[in-house]
Amino acid sequence: MTNNELPNYKIISKGMRGNFEVLDAQDHAIVALEYEDWFSSKGTARIGSDLFSIKSRNIWWTNFDIFHNSEDIGDLTINWKGHVIIKMQEPNQLEKVFVLKTTGFWNYHFVLEDGDGQQILVLKPTLKWSKMSYDYAIYLHDASNMGISTERLLLLSGYSANLIMMMMMTTVAVA
Repeated sequence: MTNNELPNYKIISKGMRGNFEVLDAQDHAIVALEYEDWFSSKGTARIGSDLFSIKSRNIWWTNFDIFHNSEDIGDLTINWKGHVIIKMQEPNQLEKVFVLKTTGFWNYHFVLEDGDGQQILVLKPTLKWSKMSYDYAIYLHDASNMGISTERLLLLSGYSANLIMMMMMTTVAVA
Protein backbone atom coordinates (compact mmCIF):
# COMPACT_ATOMS: atom_id res chain seq x y z
CA MET A 1 0.00 0.00 0.00
CA THR A 2 1.38 3.37 -1.00
CA ASN A 3 0.45 6.78 0.36
CA ASN A 4 -1.37 7.79 -2.84
CA GLU A 5 -3.24 4.50 -3.25
CA LEU A 6 -7.02 4.85 -2.99
CA PRO A 7 -9.03 2.48 -0.81
CA ASN A 8 -10.98 -0.33 -2.52
CA TYR A 9 -13.71 -0.28 0.12
CA LYS A 10 -14.72 1.66 3.20
CA ILE A 11 -16.66 1.06 6.37
CA ILE A 12 -19.00 3.85 7.37
CA SER A 13 -20.28 3.98 10.93
CA LYS A 14 -24.02 4.40 11.29
CA GLY A 15 -24.10 5.80 14.81
CA MET A 16 -22.82 5.29 18.33
CA ARG A 17 -24.13 1.71 18.65
CA GLY A 18 -21.43 0.50 16.27
CA ASN A 19 -23.68 -0.33 13.29
CA PHE A 20 -21.84 0.02 10.00
CA GLU A 21 -22.05 -0.35 6.23
CA VAL A 22 -19.34 -1.64 3.93
CA LEU A 23 -19.20 0.39 0.72
CA ASP A 24 -17.33 -0.39 -2.49
CA ALA A 25 -15.15 2.14 -4.34
CA GLN A 26 -18.28 3.58 -6.03
CA ASP A 27 -19.99 4.04 -2.61
CA HIS A 28 -22.50 1.22 -3.17
CA ALA A 29 -23.43 -0.62 0.01
CA ILE A 30 -22.45 -4.29 -0.18
CA VAL A 31 -23.23 -5.31 3.41
CA ALA A 32 -24.48 -3.67 6.60
CA LEU A 33 -24.09 -4.91 10.18
CA GLU A 34 -26.49 -3.98 12.97
CA TYR A 35 -25.92 -4.66 16.64
CA GLU A 36 -28.82 -5.97 18.70
CA ASP A 37 -28.78 -3.04 21.12
CA TRP A 38 -26.49 -0.66 23.01
CA PHE A 39 -23.36 -2.34 24.41
CA SER A 40 -24.26 -5.56 22.62
CA SER A 41 -21.73 -7.82 20.94
CA LYS A 42 -24.44 -9.60 18.93
CA GLY A 43 -24.52 -8.35 15.35
CA THR A 44 -26.51 -9.41 12.30
CA ALA A 45 -26.03 -8.76 8.59
CA ARG A 46 -27.54 -9.80 5.28
CA ILE A 47 -25.52 -10.66 2.22
CA GLY A 48 -28.06 -11.24 -0.51
CA SER A 49 -30.68 -13.55 0.99
CA ASP A 50 -28.24 -15.01 3.53
CA LEU A 51 -28.38 -13.98 7.19
CA PHE A 52 -25.14 -13.80 9.16
CA SER A 53 -24.92 -13.28 12.89
CA ILE A 54 -22.07 -13.02 15.35
CA LYS A 55 -22.71 -13.82 19.03
CA SER A 56 -20.47 -13.86 22.07
CA ARG A 57 -19.83 -17.26 23.67
CA ASN A 58 -18.69 -15.87 27.02
CA ILE A 59 -19.13 -12.86 29.29
CA TRP A 60 -15.60 -11.57 28.64
CA TRP A 61 -16.24 -11.02 24.92
CA THR A 62 -13.18 -13.02 23.90
CA ASN A 63 -14.89 -15.85 21.98
CA PHE A 64 -17.62 -15.44 19.38
CA ASP A 65 -19.57 -17.75 17.10
CA ILE A 66 -20.30 -16.90 13.47
CA PHE A 67 -23.62 -18.15 12.11
CA HIS A 68 -24.83 -18.38 8.53
CA ASN A 69 -28.60 -18.91 8.40
CA SER A 70 -28.46 -20.32 11.98
CA GLU A 71 -25.62 -22.77 11.16
CA ASP A 72 -22.36 -22.30 13.09
CA ILE A 73 -19.68 -21.76 10.41
CA GLY A 74 -16.81 -20.32 12.39
CA ASP A 75 -15.56 -18.33 15.31
CA LEU A 76 -13.66 -15.24 16.39
CA THR A 77 -11.21 -15.45 19.27
CA ILE A 78 -9.25 -12.63 20.85
CA ASN A 79 -5.85 -13.83 22.04
CA TRP A 80 -3.63 -12.33 24.74
CA LYS A 81 -1.75 -10.24 22.16
CA GLY A 82 -4.99 -8.47 21.24
CA HIS A 83 -5.19 -10.19 17.85
CA VAL A 84 -8.51 -11.49 16.56
CA ILE A 85 -8.28 -15.01 15.14
CA ILE A 86 -11.01 -15.58 12.54
CA LYS A 87 -11.79 -19.20 11.64
CA MET A 88 -14.31 -19.85 8.87
CA GLN A 89 -15.60 -23.05 7.32
CA GLU A 90 -17.04 -22.46 3.85
CA PRO A 91 -19.24 -25.25 2.43
CA ASN A 92 -17.16 -28.11 0.95
CA GLN A 93 -13.85 -26.41 1.82
CA LEU A 94 -11.17 -26.62 4.46
CA GLU A 95 -11.26 -24.30 7.44
CA LYS A 96 -9.73 -20.90 6.69
CA VAL A 97 -7.82 -18.99 9.36
CA PHE A 98 -7.19 -15.24 9.36
CA VAL A 99 -5.59 -12.96 11.94
CA LEU A 100 -6.48 -9.29 12.43
CA LYS A 101 -3.60 -7.42 14.09
CA THR A 102 -3.09 -3.84 15.16
CA THR A 103 0.02 -2.07 13.96
CA GLY A 104 1.57 1.37 14.11
CA PHE A 105 1.59 3.97 16.82
CA TRP A 106 1.16 7.40 15.20
CA ASN A 107 -0.32 5.82 12.07
CA TYR A 108 -2.48 3.26 13.87
CA HIS A 109 -4.25 0.69 11.67
CA PHE A 110 -5.28 -2.95 11.34
CA VAL A 111 -3.79 -5.64 9.12
CA LEU A 112 -5.61 -8.85 8.19
CA GLU A 113 -3.34 -11.78 7.34
CA ASP A 114 -4.11 -15.28 6.17
CA GLY A 115 -2.87 -18.38 7.99
CA ASP A 116 0.48 -18.12 6.16
CA GLY A 117 1.07 -14.53 7.30
CA GLN A 118 0.29 -13.00 3.88
CA GLN A 119 -1.32 -9.56 4.11
CA ILE A 120 -4.87 -9.54 2.72
CA LEU A 121 -6.16 -6.13 3.68
CA VAL A 122 -5.43 -3.01 5.70
CA LEU A 123 -8.08 -1.04 7.64
CA LYS A 124 -7.21 2.57 8.46
CA PRO A 125 -9.51 4.04 11.13
CA THR A 126 -10.75 7.63 11.28
CA LEU A 127 -12.49 8.78 14.45
CA LYS A 128 -15.86 10.45 13.85
CA TRP A 129 -16.39 12.62 16.91
CA SER A 130 -20.00 13.42 16.08
CA LYS A 131 -20.88 9.71 16.16
CA MET A 132 -18.22 8.66 18.71
CA SER A 133 -17.28 5.84 16.37
CA TYR A 134 -14.82 4.96 13.63
CA ASP A 135 -14.97 4.84 9.86
CA TYR A 136 -12.35 2.77 8.04
CA ALA A 137 -10.63 3.02 4.67
CA ILE A 138 -9.99 -0.53 3.42
CA TYR A 139 -7.11 -1.45 1.14
CA LEU A 140 -7.86 -4.96 -0.12
CA HIS A 141 -5.18 -6.95 -1.89
CA ASP A 142 -6.12 -9.82 -4.22
CA ALA A 143 -8.55 -11.94 -2.21
CA SER A 144 -9.79 -14.12 -5.06
CA ASN A 145 -8.08 -17.27 -3.79
CA MET A 146 -8.90 -16.83 -0.10
CA GLY A 147 -11.67 -19.41 -0.08
CA ILE A 148 -14.10 -16.92 1.50
CA SER A 149 -16.29 -14.31 -0.15
CA THR A 150 -15.05 -10.72 -0.11
CA GLU A 151 -18.28 -9.58 1.53
CA ARG A 152 -17.85 -12.02 4.44
CA LEU A 153 -14.18 -11.12 4.81
CA LEU A 154 -14.99 -7.39 4.96
CA LEU A 155 -17.90 -7.95 7.36
CA LEU A 156 -15.79 -9.99 9.78
CA SER A 157 -12.82 -7.61 9.52
CA GLY A 158 -15.05 -4.62 10.30
CA TYR A 159 -16.69 -6.40 13.24
CA SER A 160 -13.28 -7.46 14.58
CA ALA A 161 -11.76 -3.98 14.22
CA ASN A 162 -14.74 -2.44 16.05
CA LEU A 163 -14.37 -5.06 18.76
CA ILE A 164 -10.70 -4.21 19.31
CA MET A 165 -11.43 -0.46 19.31
CA MET A 166 -14.26 -0.93 21.82
CA MET A 167 -12.00 -3.00 24.11
CA MET A 168 -9.23 -0.39 23.87
CA MET A 169 -11.66 2.44 24.72
CA THR A 170 -13.05 0.43 27.65
CA THR A 171 -9.52 -0.18 28.95
CA VAL A 172 -8.73 3.54 28.76
CA ALA A 173 -12.02 4.49 30.45
CA VAL A 174 -11.47 2.01 33.30
CA ALA A 175 -7.82 2.93 33.84
